[in-house]
Amino acid sequence: MPVTYHPLSRTYYRLRSVLMEELGLARGDVRPSMSLAELVPEDKRRVVWRRLKQEGLGLPPLCVPRPVFWHGFAHVVHAVFGAAAWLQNLWSLLIVLPLALLAWLVTRPWAVQIRYGPVTLRDTVLYLTPYGAGLRAGYKWSHDEIAIKVRLIIAESLGLSLSEVTPEARLADLGAE
Repeated sequence: MPVTYHPLSRTYYRLRSVLMEELGLARGDVRPSMSLAELVPEDKRRVVWRRLKQEGLGLPPLCVPRPVFWHGFAHVVHAVFGAAAWLQNLWSLLIVLPLALLAWLVTRPWAVQIRYGPVTLRDTVLYLTPYGAGLRAGYKWSHDEIAIKVRLIIAESLGLSLSEVTPEARLADLGAE
């Protein structure tokens, strides 16, 4: 008779398997309390994120470091206002959209920071496991698991780190309108 795992364990084993394979880690090197940022080196994050997505374990997208973002932003603004001054026409401001898209595409290779979403592997498992999957399997989610799942949803929706979304925080204080 096959062994059945509850949904959180199944997600954890799938996640651990990808991390072990992509990072060359031993089973004992991957523990639920570990930080994603410490476990996955920046130079491997894009590859690991891509592989996780292929395996149906998509995480929030990686972000470019703030200095890279602001540098790209400054170049786009400079180019747009330069074009507007050169052409002496406000319609030239429409160039902002293609330039912003180009800046976004050019900076994608530097998107390696985990700015929001899950922090630890445990958070990641809770983030990746659908709530309904647990119910269908007869798994009763604990109050703590539900609280973290809700915090993860809010953190992703508002683009915040999980540590910023505390149980005591009010949505208005977090910037939600």
